[in-house]
Amino acid sequence: MESVKMNIPMLCAYTGLSTEALADKANIDRNHLKAVRAGRASMLADDLLALSTATGIDVWHIETKAGK
Repeated sequence: MESVKMNIPMLCAYTGLSTEALADKANIDRNHLKAVRAGRASMLADDLLALSTATGIDVWHIETKAGK
């Protein structure tokens, strides 16, 4: 059974934060997180760990690629 992976829009909905506010909370550059969300940039390992810490969601449940 495959586990659910949360992408950036789902993380925003879960936390009730905008992409910008989530980036601020995770201490990630806003433009970089927007680019990751749009599929124009790759999520870095540091981004993944920061998002996990900021949201309380295990890294294994965070999607690292933009979904189309």
